[in-house]
Amino acid sequence: MAYRVQDTDVARAADVLSASFADYPIFQHVVPEGAARNHKLAHVFRFLVRLGLASGEVIAPSDRMEGVSIWFRSERTEGSVLTAFRAGLFGLYPRVGHGIVSRLIQVSVAKGRARAELLTRPYCLLDLIGVEPSLQGRGFARKILDEKLRELDSEHLPCYLETCTMGLARYYGRCGFEVIRRYRLATVDVFCLLREVGAGS
Repeated sequence: MAYRVQDTDVARAADVLSASFADYPIFQHVVPEGAARNHKLAHVFRFLVRLGLASGEVIAPSDRMEGVSIWFRSERTEGSVLTAFRAGLFGLYPRVGHGIVSRLIQVSVAKGRARAELLTRPYCLLDLIGVEPSLQGRGFARKILDEKLRELDSEHLPCYLETCTMGLARYYGRCGFEVIRRYRLATVDVFCLLREVGAGS
């Protein structure tokens, strides 16, 4: 059984995600290279994990947190300004700077707009999934995916995600996802993928 990440796990979960996504195109855009980049990236992911705990689910393969994923149901994907502030958005400004927070918000708004154009029925959003770099390739991400997708199938909910690399799009294709749109966000290509109920199972 997968492990449901708790409030006490936020720092560890954020460390796993920041290591996993350190070179990922969209986070290179949000947090460019520079002084204390790793430190700033960790703060961004602490906020994202807290937001996941506040409005969705944060799931790991086990309590050792070899990997971490963040999921939202469609009725809660946009969240509220109040939820974002409770998750620590305001506190991000002194820690990472106005530019990083502004880019993070711009990315969130652009992705939300794309989802609204593509999907008008209920769905589950896989917002983030990452594995500790030293443990990648051992099936931890697939363990999370398989268990969650079975749950969504039982609820007759499709699953949607976005990725910024063709390699990851192909990986998700083996799990039943299909690319339904490709668009440009800042300097980054974004692939939108949807898995219909029961696909790839």
